[in-house]
Amino acid sequence: MVILTEGETRELNVSLIEVAPSTVSETSIYGTVLYVYGSLAWQRLTVVNATVSLDGQTTNTDYAGRFEFKDIAPGTYIIRAEHYLRGISEVTTTVELGERKKVQILMFA
Repeated sequence: MVILTEGETRELNVSLIEVAPSTVSETSIYGTVLYVYGSLAWQRLTVVNATVSLDGQTTNTDYAGRFEFKDIAPGTYIIRAEHYLRGISEVTTTVELGERKKVQILMFA
């Protein structure tokens, strides 16, 4: 710390350090898990309380079939959804730095 009195001057040498941006901040994957049924596969129901996993992290879907993984590193991920009545389904997606990627995981009858 340098304190100067009025009228006093001093030469200062200052070095700047470059700081790399975070590779995780605000990067997330979110979406819904849906059960698809019917002869034309157009009828869909949200899957409540499915276990969704991504790279060692797990969460459960809410009442609307929604899930989210926040603050993840950019990259390609396999997202797996499991439900005791609806089975298992997986999707692969790639998320970029700072991106908020939406995915749908479909489970079929």
